[in-house]
Amino acid sequence: MPGYSLALPLGWHRLEVGDDDATVVRTAERRFLARDDDSARSALARHRFRETVTHLVGRARATGVVDLFVHSGPTRTGIGPMSLAVSVLAAPGLDDEALLRAGVDGSGPALVRVDLPVGQALRGARCETVPLGDVVDDIVAVAGPDVSVADRETALGEARGHRCDSASVEYLVAVPGELGVRLVISFRAIGGRHVDAEAAHADSIVRTLRWT
Repeated sequence: MPGYSLALPLGWHRLEVGDDDATVVRTAERRFLARDDDSARSALARHRFRETVTHLVGRARATGVVDLFVHSGPTRTGIGPMSLAVSVLAAPGLDDEALLRAGVDGSGPALVRVDLPVGQALRGARCETVPLGDVVDDIVAVAGPDVSVADRETALGEARGHRCDSASVEYLVAVPGELGVRLVISFRAIGGRHVDAEAAHADSIVRTLRWT
């Protein structure tokens, strides 16, 4: 199977999925987060990031991800944490037409054909809004002793009644010379008010895909 390359803009970094959770989270925090203050808002942002990284790495290991990249966040622009996971799907008997039909009949994700510089691919995208309280519950569980009791209560209080936007984009790209083998590029953004812009950002990255 050929190798691949993606041009990742400033702010994206690779996480080592082979490391244990605590090591991965510490590495991500050193690379991405600055402790500007100890306000409830900053605490919530930090721990949302921790929860996101832990979840992404766990899912990456479970699904056989080859490479996992994350983007620093949150930032002054409002862009929140983002991830890009690359994996390989080998299903010789499953062609693009079957995948498209599965999306139409509801038995699989909704996919559409798109043109990339490396050829045609299948793309699926979804934007949704989830209860922010559900996210904060996970954040508090992961954060442990690093969060004060006051910050815990404030974060949970701020979350009640609010919702959190999320976006995911997935590309399935046929690997040249490998029948039924596809490179799967999965993007996810959790939180933030710019999920449409984040999805467009993912599209721009995927268009840089090249075989090596």
